[in-house]
Amino acid sequence: MITKQELREVLQKYQFDEKQIDRILNKKIKTLLKNGNKDKIDTILQILLNNGISRESIEKCLSILALGKAKEIEDIIKVLKDNKISKETIEGCLIVLALGKAKEIEKIFKVLKDNKISKETIEGCLSVLALGKAKEIEDIFKVLNDNKISKEAIEGCLYVLAQGKAKEIEKIFKVLKDNKISKEAIERCLSVLALGKAKEIEDIFKVLKDNKISKETIEGCLSVLALGKAKEIEDIFKVLNDNKISKEAIE
Repeated sequence: MITKQELREVLQKYQFDEKQIDRILNKKIKTLLKNGNKDKIDTILQILLNNGISRESIEKCLSILALGKAKEIEDIIKVLKDNKISKETIEGCLIVLALGKAKEIEKIFKVLKDNKISKETIEGCLSVLALGKAKEIEDIFKVLNDNKISKEAIEGCLYVLAQGKAKEIEKIFKVLKDNKISKEAIERCLSVLALGKAKEIEDIFKVLKDNKISKETIEGCLSVLALGKAKEIEDIFKVLNDNKISKEAIE
């Protein structure tokens, strides 16, 4: 644990100005105070500032002080630098330092490079390094490649690599194909593979078909399959139908 006064002293030591310190102490920092340790925070701040991470960036992502581990942060920064990830990109996603594991990130870089994912694309979605697992990402690439998903589509939604599960994605592809959803429509909304669940998507298709929603309309808004719940959608249709809202208006 660390008190607000102790935290203030550490921040003063590393030359945060008084306005920054007041803003930090007035934030919701319960987790930081509970999990923080003065010496640990001191070391983390020293590492971040020595690597050119700005005080403003640290202020915006205090979770790095609550959740990060000094040695791991140091190792991750080295891996990111070795892979030519810019300081500005790291500052924009400090959560990768808080949650990532250097060895895992190294493996993820290898998988991404083997699949010809550009550095610029990785910089646009660093969370894949914090949230992804190299083996899972490798398996997801195989499923996507087997289903002829283009590299460009994958680069446009790296989130699917960070959050998806290969086995679930495989099931989702089957449901989408059974319902004649085109590859092009899937490529426009790859998030359906990251966020959706095959069984739920199957149930949603049934509700949409029962309510005469066209395939073209569904293809234009696949996010309903990713985020929707069949039971909730069914209830919404009932309300709309009770109020005589036309199918055309819903579509």
